Amino acid sequence: MARSRFRRRTHRIIHPEFYDALYASLSGVCLLALAIFWQPVGGPLFSPPIWLRWIMSGLFFLAIAVAWWGASSLEKFDSLGVAPAWNMFRARPANTPHPFTVRGPYRWVRHPLYFLGIVIIWSGPVFTLDRLLHNFLWSAWIVVGAHLEDRELIARFGDAYRSYRKTVPMLIPKSIRPRHPSV
Repeated sequence: MARSRFRRRTHRIIHPEFYDALYASLSGVCLLALAIFWQPVGGPLFSPPIWLRWIMSGLFFLAIAVAWWGASSLEKFDSLGVAPAWNMFRARPANTPHPFTVRGPYRWVRHPLYFLGIVIIWSGPVFTLDRLLHNFLWSAWIVVGAHLEDRELIARFGDAYRSYRKTVPMLIPKSIRPRHPSV
């Protein structure tokens, strides 16, 4: 549902201003169903010592904090997708497209929220067979999604994004220094 081709097809039956809210709602329902119906398979394959658990927990909370910074550095980030519908009800014009800008953790990697999602799922301290399967599948899904999103961002921003793409790595930071200047 996040890809533009799927979005264009559904705009025939769903008003464009409601699409993002519908996407967020359906994603939430799927995540809730996953959490409710999750059935563990077997015992732990790996349970690290307590000192490593503390490090992994620290990494988890650090990734959450940096993800918050990343989301807040996006201009007018609407995680629930309600702004377009709200503007339509209040008879305000739709948001105009923004120019390509780079802020926050986007100076180090092109997809920091995806990278941090991978860090978050792999920083769980106990690994069972089902957890490993989940982590591998989710990581693969994130990498595929990052490639698809790159294509859409090239189509949307053109040469500005191509230039950014040449200097900033996709998911894994290559240095402590930012690869792109802040705007």
